[in-house]
Amino acid sequence: MYQHILLLKQNTGVFMAKSGNISIIGGDLRLVHLANKLSDSLNVLVFGNKHKDLLPSIHKTNNLDVAIDCSNTIIFPIPFSKNKNDIYAPFANEDVFLEDVYKKDFSDKTIVGGAFTKEFKGFIEKNQGVLVELMEDDAFEVYNSIPTAEGVIELLMQGSEITIYGSKSLILGFGKCGITQGDLLKAMGSSVTIGARNKSQLALANIKGLNTLNIEEIELNDYIGEFDFIINTVPAGLVKNIDFTHINRAQIVVDIANQLDNQIINKTKIINARGIPGKYSPKSAAEIIYKTLTDKNIIRNVK
Repeated sequence: MYQHILLLKQNTGVFMAKSGNISIIGGDLRLVHLANKLSDSLNVLVFGNKHKDLLPSIHKTNNLDVAIDCSNTIIFPIPFSKNKNDIYAPFANEDVFLEDVYKKDFSDKTIVGGAFTKEFKGFIEKNQGVLVELMEDDAFEVYNSIPTAEGVIELLMQGSEITIYGSKSLILGFGKCGITQGDLLKAMGSSVTIGARNKSQLALANIKGLNTLNIEEIELNDYIGEFDFIINTVPAGLVKNIDFTHINRAQIVVDIANQLDNQIINKTKIINARGIPGKYSPKSAAEIIYKTLTDKNIIRNVK
């Protein structure tokens, strides 16, 4: 570790001059903006991200060992991985394979990101690292649902020949993302129906003036043809509950919860939208991550 730090000091002349070191591995534009903001007070080391908007003060490395060894706090992307083989790193020159990450020592390190795979969680626990799963933080999920919902609206407007106003929308799931999505679509004049199993979620939807379908008591495929827009917010829910032969080409289906394969996507007008805040509101999404890191005292405790 100390050899890596010494090398960085020699190459940059400024490393270790600030209050602590934090590493960012992979990630989309959210982590570019986050890196820039963190660099105001911390030494930021980036691996697997060559985006042109990274500030000159940020230290970029092609060595995964350096990125991990030089920092006690390491931020991974959201989503963590889209295929369970490599880290989500759209701006990397080459793939960042998970098998390489599993060879590293994360003992006594704080690992931030999400949604982490079950295997990675077990690996960090075995290594005696501290895992901060952002997608299991209630406040983060509430704030993050806003750029998610706005991004979905943009996708619907881009892909459809009709207005949101006067449309009929079906939202599968009524958790934090579903609630924000339902509120936004209703405010724009869409007739919104919530499809869920949880009776308290269905009750909340009714109180908000939304239509409801208890998908545990009905055959969902008998109803999906009635809607212009179908938005899935439930992991595995879309694939499990919808027969794609029931969807016509005029309907738009957006899935924000699953990584669907190309065969499924090609069967209908379906949009795979995991990680949507990083595409449509990356700066705001980065602010949300930063606020969460601040609220959890992670930034204050960086060494």
